[in-house]
Amino acid sequence: MPPRNSTPFSLEPKSESLEGVLSAIRSLAEVVEKHVSTSGTVKPKDAEIEGCTIEQFKKLGPPSFLGNLDPTKAKSWIMQIEKFFDVIGCTEVQNVSFASFMLKGEAEHWWRSTKKTLPLEEYEILTWRIFLEAFYENYFLESVQDEKEVEFMELIQGNKTML
Repeated sequence: MPPRNSTPFSLEPKSESLEGVLSAIRSLAEVVEKHVSTSGTVKPKDAEIEGCTIEQFKKLGPPSFLGNLDPTKAKSWIMQIEKFFDVIGCTEVQNVSFASFMLKGEAEHWWRSTKKTLPLEEYEILTWRIFLEAFYENYFLESVQDEKEVEFMELIQGNKTML
Protein backbone atom coordinates (compact mmCIF):
# COMPACT_ATOMS: atom_id res chain seq x y z
CA MET A 1 0.00 0.00 0.00
CA PRO A 2 1.42 3.43 -0.95
CA PRO A 3 2.25 5.84 1.83
CA ARG A 4 -0.39 8.38 2.73
CA ASN A 5 0.13 12.01 2.13
CA SER A 6 0.65 13.68 5.44
CA THR A 7 -1.01 16.96 4.40
CA PRO A 8 -4.75 16.93 4.62
CA PHE A 9 -6.62 17.25 1.33
CA SER A 10 -9.04 20.18 1.12
CA LEU A 11 -11.76 20.89 -1.41
CA GLU A 12 -11.58 24.60 -0.54
CA PRO A 13 -9.47 26.50 -3.10
CA LYS A 14 -6.64 28.53 -1.70
CA SER A 15 -7.23 32.25 -1.97
CA GLU A 16 -3.95 32.93 -3.80
CA SER A 17 -4.70 30.33 -6.54
CA LEU A 18 -8.25 31.66 -6.91
CA GLU A 19 -6.87 35.19 -7.26
CA GLY A 20 -4.48 33.96 -9.96
CA VAL A 21 -7.32 32.40 -11.96
CA LEU A 22 -9.43 35.56 -11.63
CA SER A 23 -6.48 37.68 -12.72
CA ALA A 24 -5.96 35.50 -15.80
CA ILE A 25 -9.66 35.73 -16.69
CA ARG A 26 -9.54 39.55 -16.37
CA SER A 27 -6.48 39.71 -18.64
CA LEU A 28 -8.14 37.52 -21.23
CA ALA A 29 -11.30 39.64 -21.09
CA GLU A 30 -9.21 42.79 -21.71
CA VAL A 31 -7.57 41.23 -24.77
CA VAL A 32 -10.94 40.18 -26.20
CA GLU A 33 -12.44 43.61 -25.47
CA LYS A 34 -9.51 45.35 -27.18
CA HIS A 35 -9.88 43.10 -30.25
CA VAL A 36 -13.63 43.70 -30.46
CA SER A 37 -13.24 47.46 -30.12
CA THR A 38 -10.65 47.66 -32.91
CA SER A 39 -12.23 45.25 -35.38
CA GLY A 40 -15.91 45.53 -34.49
CA THR A 41 -16.34 41.78 -34.20
CA VAL A 42 -14.53 38.71 -32.99
CA LYS A 43 -13.35 36.66 -35.96
CA PRO A 44 -11.31 33.52 -36.31
CA LYS A 45 -7.77 34.27 -37.47
CA ASP A 46 -8.30 32.85 -40.98
CA ALA A 47 -11.45 34.99 -41.47
CA GLU A 48 -9.50 38.23 -41.22
CA ILE A 49 -8.67 38.14 -44.94
CA GLU A 50 -11.76 39.08 -46.92
CA GLY A 51 -12.35 39.79 -50.56
CA CYS A 52 -9.58 39.60 -53.11
CA THR A 53 -6.23 41.13 -53.89
CA ILE A 54 -5.15 43.44 -56.69
CA GLU A 55 -2.76 40.69 -57.81
CA GLN A 56 -5.65 38.23 -58.23
CA PHE A 57 -7.63 40.84 -60.11
CA LYS A 58 -4.78 41.85 -62.45
CA LYS A 59 -3.90 38.19 -63.12
CA LEU A 60 -7.33 37.75 -64.78
CA GLY A 61 -6.44 40.48 -67.32
CA PRO A 62 -9.30 42.94 -66.78
CA PRO A 63 -9.92 45.41 -69.60
CA SER A 64 -9.22 49.13 -69.30
CA PHE A 65 -11.83 51.78 -69.99
CA LEU A 66 -10.73 54.94 -71.79
CA GLY A 67 -13.94 56.92 -71.44
CA ASN A 68 -15.52 56.01 -74.74
CA LEU A 69 -18.82 57.84 -75.15
CA ASP A 70 -20.38 54.85 -76.90
CA PRO A 71 -22.85 53.73 -74.22
CA THR A 72 -22.81 50.10 -75.34
CA LYS A 73 -19.03 49.98 -74.81
CA ALA A 74 -19.41 51.52 -71.35
CA LYS A 75 -22.10 48.99 -70.41
CA SER A 76 -20.03 46.14 -71.85
CA TRP A 77 -16.98 47.22 -69.81
CA ILE A 78 -19.00 47.23 -66.57
CA MET A 79 -20.40 43.77 -67.33
CA GLN A 80 -16.89 42.40 -67.97
CA ILE A 81 -15.44 43.96 -64.81
CA GLU A 82 -18.32 42.58 -62.72
CA LYS A 83 -17.59 39.07 -64.03
CA PHE A 84 -14.04 39.38 -62.71
CA PHE A 85 -15.29 40.60 -59.32
CA ASP A 86 -17.72 37.68 -59.09
CA VAL A 87 -15.03 35.11 -59.89
CA ILE A 88 -12.53 36.25 -57.26
CA GLY A 89 -15.02 37.46 -54.64
CA CYS A 90 -14.10 41.12 -54.21
CA THR A 91 -15.76 43.32 -51.60
CA GLU A 92 -17.81 46.42 -52.45
CA VAL A 93 -14.89 48.71 -51.59
CA GLN A 94 -12.47 46.62 -53.65
CA ASN A 95 -14.85 46.72 -56.63
CA VAL A 96 -14.64 50.52 -56.66
CA SER A 97 -10.90 50.60 -56.07
CA PHE A 98 -10.05 47.99 -58.71
CA ALA A 99 -12.50 49.28 -61.33
CA SER A 100 -11.18 52.82 -60.92
CA PHE A 101 -7.66 51.39 -61.27
CA MET A 102 -8.68 50.21 -64.76
CA LEU A 103 -9.88 53.67 -65.85
CA LYS A 104 -7.41 55.29 -68.22
CA GLY A 105 -7.14 58.61 -70.03
CA GLU A 106 -10.31 60.71 -69.99
CA ALA A 107 -12.15 58.19 -67.80
CA GLU A 108 -9.45 58.39 -65.13
CA HIS A 109 -9.62 62.20 -65.15
CA TRP A 110 -13.43 62.04 -64.94
CA TRP A 111 -13.29 59.70 -61.93
CA ARG A 112 -10.66 61.73 -60.04
CA SER A 113 -12.83 64.83 -60.21
CA THR A 114 -16.15 63.01 -59.73
CA LYS A 115 -15.20 61.13 -56.55
CA LYS A 116 -14.28 64.43 -54.88
CA THR A 117 -17.79 65.79 -55.50
CA LEU A 118 -19.88 62.73 -54.60
CA PRO A 119 -22.47 63.60 -51.95
CA LEU A 120 -21.42 61.03 -49.33
CA GLU A 121 -22.55 61.26 -45.73
CA GLU A 122 -19.84 61.71 -43.09
CA TYR A 123 -19.23 57.98 -42.48
CA GLU A 124 -20.63 56.63 -45.76
CA ILE A 125 -18.41 54.24 -47.69
CA LEU A 126 -17.97 54.61 -51.44
CA THR A 127 -19.76 51.48 -52.64
CA TRP A 128 -20.04 49.81 -56.03
CA ARG A 129 -23.64 51.03 -56.33
CA ILE A 130 -22.52 54.65 -55.89
CA PHE A 131 -19.72 54.16 -58.42
CA LEU A 132 -22.16 52.65 -60.94
CA GLU A 133 -24.65 55.50 -60.53
CA ALA A 134 -21.92 58.06 -61.24
CA PHE A 135 -20.48 55.99 -64.10
CA TYR A 136 -23.82 55.46 -65.82
CA GLU A 137 -24.80 59.08 -65.30
CA ASN A 138 -21.70 60.10 -67.25
CA TYR A 139 -21.25 57.28 -69.79
CA PHE A 140 -24.69 55.76 -70.21
CA LEU A 141 -27.20 58.59 -69.97
CA GLU A 142 -30.78 57.67 -69.13
CA SER A 143 -31.96 59.19 -72.41
CA VAL A 144 -29.60 56.87 -74.31
CA GLN A 145 -30.82 53.91 -72.23
CA ASP A 146 -34.40 54.80 -73.15
CA GLU A 147 -33.42 55.14 -76.81
CA LYS A 148 -31.77 51.72 -76.81
CA GLU A 149 -34.80 50.18 -75.13
CA VAL A 150 -37.16 51.63 -77.76
CA GLU A 151 -34.77 50.50 -80.49
CA PHE A 152 -34.82 46.98 -79.10
CA MET A 153 -38.60 46.95 -78.72
CA GLU A 154 -39.04 48.04 -82.35
CA LEU A 155 -36.54 45.54 -83.69
CA ILE A 156 -38.28 43.31 -86.22
CA GLN A 157 -37.00 40.14 -87.84
CA GLY A 158 -39.15 39.31 -90.84
CA ASN A 159 -42.76 39.28 -89.66
CA LYS A 160 -41.87 38.62 -86.01
CA THR A 161 -40.91 41.04 -83.26
CA MET A 162 -38.20 40.29 -80.72
CA LEU A 163 -40.75 40.17 -77.90
